[in-house]
Amino acid sequence: MGLQSGFADFLRGYLRRWRAAPILTIPDLKLFVYERTSLLSQRASHEFCRNALGFYGQVAFHDDRFQESMRICRWESFVAVLADMLLVIEGELRREGTVGDRTIVPGLVGLFRAIMAEQELPAYRTEGWEKDIDLFEARLLAAIEAPPKPAHKIAIRSAKRMFETIPIQIGVKTETKDGALTGADAADYQAVSGAVKFGMVAFLQDLRRRLRPAELRAALAAA
Repeated sequence: MGLQSGFADFLRGYLRRWRAAPILTIPDLKLFVYERTSLLSQRASHEFCRNALGFYGQVAFHDDRFQESMRICRWESFVAVLADMLLVIEGELRREGTVGDRTIVPGLVGLFRAIMAEQELPAYRTEGWEKDIDLFEARLLAAIEAPPKPAHKIAIRSAKRMFETIPIQIGVKTETKDGALTGADAADYQAVSGAVKFGMVAFLQDLRRRLRPAELRAALAAA
């Protein structure tokens, strides 16, 4: 009993240290953002569907067509959340008061490309991810010309994409000037959007605990 308890304490301590490991290099950042992207994109979509379906979820989640729709949603959410998280990271890496500094842009675009290149391309995505990479680069170049946006504002893009591809939705969607969705299904959108925004803010808090900006800026500039 004492041996098991000691090992459990050691394991908990090891995991705490691992989770709090500083982000100094591009491989550190790559692992961190990949894990957080996977978690947020899967958890938010799954929990919305589970809550919306209630008892009927027991049937839906065993239906092949529903599962295929969920896979598409998770992939589309993954690529959108990844882009948003990297935009949040750019804001955190920025030197105070600076705009227009493109030093780390190639490094962040390269990181986006590398993460997507490591994923198995789903069958429905015959065109690959190039348009998403180009869109991310354009958004990044636009973002550095202005003060960094708050994380929950950046997350509007990924929340919208998740909601547009989620298997459960009704009503007519209209778009506000900031890109958010509203309309007959506004309550459903707010549920998805709230989960994604909350997850993005949590990501930012974790990032701030671990990020070493000077070292990571230098690594991305040299990439």
